This record gives sequence, structure tokens and C-alpha cells, in this order.
Amino acid sequence: MKTDDKFPTIPSKIRIGYRDYKVMVVESSVLDRNPDLARIAHLKGEIYIGPHDNKFEFVDSVIHEILHGIFTTQVIEDGDNQERTVETLSKGLTGVFRDNPKLLKFFMDALK
Repeated sequence: MKTDDKFPTIPSKIRIGYRDYKVMVVESSVLDRNPDLARIAHLKGEIYIGPHDNKFEFVDSVIHEILHGIFTTQVIEDGDNQERTVETLSKGLTGVFRDNPKLLKFFMDALK
């Protein structure tokens, strides 16, 4: 899935924990709140990535939404301490990278 020719292809599906999320590159008008660059819809199992001006922000938005997914699937609560939150997120990211080998290639290609 591409935003345009200047960005590499992002996988159309990303597994986060127990859940598969469909990834869609969309126009900004599809995102509920402007100026959101991306959004995750947990109940629908969808990640929406809006238009971006540069690759770094594009990758940052993808990682940001993945972290929201980890936050939800791992049941992190706002009152959790920093060490538990960091440990949970690191384990969650490790699982995402293990379960989505094409995602790492996308990140590396996007950040060249």
C-alpha cells in the first residue's frame, strides 16, 4: 500500500498482539480529527494513515499507531508506572516485529 511514489509500500495488515489490523492509506478528510496524520480504530481493527510530507513523519505515525495498538491489546492503564509501561511496550513491539517481517523492511526502506 503506497501513499505515493516517494514512500515505500506499507504492509496492508499488521498484527499487534492477538489482533490483526488492516492498514489503509487515506485522504485527510477520512480522519475524524484534523490535523490527525493517522488513527487506529481498535473495534474495527483498522489503522488509517493520512497524507504525509516526509518519510520520517510517515514512519513515526505508523509506529505511533502501533504503540496505541499495543497499549490497548496489552491492557496498559494510565496509572501504570513507567517501568511497567516501557517493559510492556518493548515486549509488544518485539512481538509486532516478529509477527510482521515486512514491516521492518518498510521502516528501513522508508528511512533511507
